[in-house]
Amino acid sequence: MIKAYKILVLLVGISLVSCGSGDKIGIEGKIDNYDPNSPIKQVYLFQLQGQQLVAKDTALIQENGVFKIKTNNLPVDLYTVGTSIKNSVLVYIENEEKQQLTIHDNTAWGFNYSIEGNESSNKIHDFVEIVNERVNLGQTYNKKMSELDFNDTTRLNQLRNEFEKELNNIKDKRNQFIEDNLTSPALYVTINEINPNQEFPLLKKVVNEGLAKSIPQSYFYKTTKQSIDQFEQQKQEQERLANLLKPGTPAPELSFPSPDGSIISLSSLKGKTVLIDFWASWCKPCRIENPRVVRLYNKYQKSGFDIYSFSLDKDKSRWVNAIQQDGLIWKNHTSDLRGWQTAAIPLYGFNAIPFTVLIDKDGNVIAKNLRGPALEEKLKSLFGY
Repeated sequence: MIKAYKILVLLVGISLVSCGSGDKIGIEGKIDNYDPNSPIKQVYLFQLQGQQLVAKDTALIQENGVFKIKTNNLPVDLYTVGTSIKNSVLVYIENEEKQQLTIHDNTAWGFNYSIEGNESSNKIHDFVEIVNERVNLGQTYNKKMSELDFNDTTRLNQLRNEFEKELNNIKDKRNQFIEDNLTSPALYVTINEINPNQEFPLLKKVVNEGLAKSIPQSYFYKTTKQSIDQFEQQKQEQERLANLLKPGTPAPELSFPSPDGSIISLSSLKGKTVLIDFWASWCKPCRIENPRVVRLYNKYQKSGFDIYSFSLDKDKSRWVNAIQQDGLIWKNHTSDLRGWQTAAIPLYGFNAIPFTVLIDKDGNVIAKNLRGPALEEKLKSLFGY
């Protein structure tokens, strides 16, 4: 089944408020083979405003499938025309020109239509044809795969190669469309065909070099821009976390209060091999691990081993009681008592405890997330016993 063309932005509601002024007909439409007994009797002209699609006009569908949309005093922008948000066509409205829209399948407006009268709307349709080609290719490939003997690896590989070749040809068409229409509002429809994880630079080009110039005042641009900016921030944070705590890199400074209120800094322990231990009184795996940590501290402290404990507790008394109950006899106990909202998490990028980082005498990372026998083996190799 062919799906209606997706709109990138999140649409959280619809306001069915018609503009209701004037009689300038901007879009003359015709639904082929329209059934006058169909329960669908109206067509809407939607404009994106913030997180809502607002109906700027409504039109009754006549028995012969004809409808007429008014475009009086509407700002130049992208609009959607359809019987619903999902079953709609993206068009560009500008100037006083009249557009002729023909729907060839009333259940799939966005994929089976033709349009005349506006250059940008025509280009949107041209790109929809490219999307159709990709969709049809996928359906054909899936059908052929389902009919294959999966023991026939030669044919399977041949079919995959054929599919990849055809898919790359369609991608080339997409890329050429982008290059040819970088200054056109029609560029908006390419967004859903760009994989942000694999092609983020291309997505940024479409938005920052294309849409920022062609439709800078449109909510379509503004919401898309906001989405990719958020995506970029998330991607940068993921890259930062991926590069965080690599062996040989400096461990981020920690400087937090102890139970008595004095500030203890990680850097004050330079000259020692230090285990940074993130834990909490309510963390059962942490409490189970504590006796081992105590034993290793007692074994290696005279050789220059120390521990910097940071608790994700919120309740000071529970934190202090757990220190006493588990016999955590080292002096470096800290916490900001903010739980998972602690300022330490962005510095170290963990999302579960217990979490440990072992650093050398210069404050550089040796390894992270060592627990149990792995921690014992690492300390044994460092201290030689």
